[in-house]
Amino acid sequence: MDGVRFGELPYLEEHAAVNAVAFSPDGKLFAVALRYGSLITYDTTTWTRVHRHEEQSEVLFVAFSPNNRHLASGSEDMICRLWDTVSGETMLVMKGHTERLWSVAFSPCGKQIASTSKDRTIRLWSSETGECLFVLSGHENTVLSTAYSGDGRRLFSGSNDGTIRGWDPKTGTPEADWVISYVGASHIALSADGRQVAVMPKSMRGEIYLLDVITGEEGLCLNGDAGQLTCITFSPTGGLIVTSSWDKTVRLWDSSNGHLISKLSGHRSGITACAFSPDGLQIASGGYDGITRLWEVNTNQSSSNTQDVAAKVRTVAYSHDGLCIISYRIDDTIQRWNSSTGASRTVPSRWTADAWCFALSPNGHWFASGCEDGNIRLLNVRTDVVDRVLFGTTDCPIDDMSFSRCGRWLAACDRDGDTLLWDLDRAHDQGKVVGEMDFQLHSMDYSPDGQRLAISTSASSVLIWDLLSSEPDIKLEGHTDAVYSVAYSPCGKWILSGSNDKTARLWSDGVDSWSCNAVVGRCLEAVTSVAWNPVVPLEFVTGSDDGSVRVWRISGSEAGDVSVRMHWGSHIGRLCAADLNFKGAVGLSPMCRKLLVQRGAIDGSLLSKGDDEGSIDESLLSEEADEGSIAVEAE
Repeated sequence: MDGVRFGELPYLEEHAAVNAVAFSPDGKLFAVALRYGSLITYDTTTWTRVHRHEEQSEVLFVAFSPNNRHLASGSEDMICRLWDTVSGETMLVMKGHTERLWSVAFSPCGKQIASTSKDRTIRLWSSETGECLFVLSGHENTVLSTAYSGDGRRLFSGSNDGTIRGWDPKTGTPEADWVISYVGASHIALSADGRQVAVMPKSMRGEIYLLDVITGEEGLCLNGDAGQLTCITFSPTGGLIVTSSWDKTVRLWDSSNGHLISKLSGHRSGITACAFSPDGLQIASGGYDGITRLWEVNTNQSSSNTQDVAAKVRTVAYSHDGLCIISYRIDDTIQRWNSSTGASRTVPSRWTADAWCFALSPNGHWFASGCEDGNIRLLNVRTDVVDRVLFGTTDCPIDDMSFSRCGRWLAACDRDGDTLLWDLDRAHDQGKVVGEMDFQLHSMDYSPDGQRLAISTSASSVLIWDLLSSEPDIKLEGHTDAVYSVAYSPCGKWILSGSNDKTARLWSDGVDSWSCNAVVGRCLEAVTSVAWNPVVPLEFVTGSDDGSVRVWRISGSEAGDVSVRMHWGSHIGRLCAADLNFKGAVGLSPMCRKLLVQRGAIDGSLLSKGDDEGSIDESLLSEEADEGSIAVEAE
């Protein structure tokens, strides 16, 4: 396996929001600052944990010393700390700020540490004694960032007061001729050659301004409509700039012309930190999803081919002939997919602006959309005109609905936990409440004979309701989080459920009760929607929070075992290796080994030797397959 490359890198799962990340100058160590007071360092060769420092308050920023031997941290408790990277011990505790710290930086010689604070000051400390050398005052609001010039003769600071200021770090005096005002100016970064300073205003437009350090004159403006930016840094050579944003993307820019090179997606929440590796070949990013991701820098990629991830899938459904799949995303995008090949096209969605879910009537005449106002609109598929509006009992959003197989009845569940029923053969368009629950109902589906309703709930269960009774009489349990979607198979012998626990479960109707036969997971995010192919036996589709639409096929053996194989999938941006067992692999790098384990593979050598504390995504190294879980392979 010498030279094997999977096209992606592993990630660090910290289980807490990431506030800051930093590489050591020699690239051998990597530090992560967490929201709940932890500061963790990793060996970048094996990505195993070296030290975990526990502070009493939130760690907001970290920086390595030029000689790699020390790590400085700034915290919410107003203290700047210095750590020994070899022993992990606290070397210095520097107190003096009167509000939380926002950033720390070492001077190029390593003898001085600068810290910025909400108290509107910058303090300069001796890294040898911890003595406060100077208190720099002049900003009128929180000082968010600071940076030394390459020769150490100048210090720059960016503040919420809308100014960037220059200082002499040897005397602690301000440079009167270097005060630049920008509306909302906050974070700054200095290029490696010290000639440019990048300014990141605190705005929702996501623009970046490049200034000449000597003259203070404005040069290029970088704007990629990224929303509010959170971090900015130059590459070691100065030719590239990386930014992170609350829009969940990392963006790579060419600093010479301002062009966007790459847009990297994968985080599930806003990104708060980003950093280049010392060789400039990798980018690390961390955010509120508790994940630190590593990216390979690809400067050959043009801005027209930026790496985007699709919006979350809200609903998927098969056409009645089984030839196509329709997916509806939270950005109101509707796509039509060829169910055999996965080829797709986008279809107009002007009538879905306030829709939360949709369903096709059995005769294909109506396209029903459940709306935010609690009503359901029946759109004529041929004329693209709304034929009827079915009124709910409240203005609570409709989460899901289902037509009976005969087409006469339409059942829906709203966010209050009510189950509503309409008789479409009657002219009366007011819904009737037929059931009330104490928890939220997410999805429902009629059985083929129309006698039962399967309902997915926020209580991690699926309810089966005999419509002749007053309440559900069967509960399917096994999911560990809210169940978002449920569907009966055309034969009525199977039920499929999708959950926020990142799995889809397959249930079969036995002689006396329903039982779970298979669990599809590991390579999915939250499964938001499921549907069966009405024509091809035992084929189903899943829609997920990762933006993917995937088609699966079920097969069985003479022994009664059930297996599921993925037929095709869209927007699959990562490697899948569920239940792959490898041992004694030759030439497999530690990075690729970690990635395989993270994607569901089992490292036989680790099972025999035991896990090293601090390895990437530790839970996966010892994770065993759930009862009934299956290996998932692509056809």
